[in-house]
Amino acid sequence: MAQADLNQVTEVGTDPGTLPESMSAWVIRREREGEPIDAFRLEEIEVPEPGAFEVVVRVMAAGVNFNNVWAALGEPVSVFRYHPDEDHHIGGSDASGVVWKCGEGVTTWKPGDEVVIHCNQASYEDVEVHGLDPLAAPSQRIWGYETSWGSFAQFTKVQAQQLIRKPQNLTWGRSGLLRSHVLHRLPHAHRPVQAPGRPPRPDRGRGRRPGGSSSLSCAGGRERRRSGSCRPQRRPSSSSNSGPSRPSTATSTSA
Repeated sequence: MAQADLNQVTEVGTDPGTLPESMSAWVIRREREGEPIDAFRLEEIEVPEPGAFEVVVRVMAAGVNFNNVWAALGEPVSVFRYHPDEDHHIGGSDASGVVWKCGEGVTTWKPGDEVVIHCNQASYEDVEVHGLDPLAAPSQRIWGYETSWGSFAQFTKVQAQQLIRKPQNLTWGRSGLLRSHVLHRLPHAHRPVQAPGRPPRPDRGRGRRPGGSSSLSCAGGRERRRSGSCRPQRRPSSSSNSGPSRPSTATSTSA
C-alpha cells in the first residue's frame, strides 16, 4: 500500500486515451473497517482498465453520499461481501468528470467527453435494461457501494450506460453533486417498473438501503446549499388547536 503524494493529486501525466499506471484514491480495507476517519486512507493504487462496455473517467468532482459512512463502518453489512475478489474498496456514488479511456464496444462516448455519472449498474443481459427500468433488474447494484472503483479517486471505472452528458451551464462541483438516482430515474419516470410476465415491483432505488446523496435543487426550484435537505413547508393552522398542522391533501373516500 503506497502512500499517495498530496502535492500530485491534481496531476495526471497522460492525455485522454492513455491511462497512467497509478492514481491517488481514498481506500477502505477490511482490516480498517470502523470510524470513517480511520477507515479511509489516501493510497496510491493501480488504475483499472475498462472492460467491454466500460469507461474509465477522470474524476473532476465527487458527491458525498451517506452510504460511504456505512461502507467505512462495515455496517449493517460489509461492502466486501459484494466484491469478495477485491481486497480494497473505493467509495463514491456521484461524480462528474472527463472520459479518459473506453473499453471494447463503447460507441457513444470518446476520450475527452465531459460527463456526469449516475450510480446504477446492471447486466446488459437483463430484460429490464432494454426499454424497461434497469433499477428493477435482478443484477442491479449501486456503483461505489456494492462495487469498488467509486468516485473517491483520480479515476473511476463505470459502465458506459451510467454516463450522462454534463450540462455546460453547471460547474464541475455542481454536476458532481447532482443526485445520481434522480438523473437515472428521469428517462424511466413515465414507465411502470414491470417486465413481461413478471408482477409490478416497487422502485428499488427509494429507501432500498441507508444513504442518498445531497440534492442541489428542491421542489419549486429553491436551492439549499448548506443542508442539502428539502422539507415540506407547513401551512399555518386555521384552527385554535396548538401544534403544527399537516399540509392539506385532496383525498376521496367511499362508503
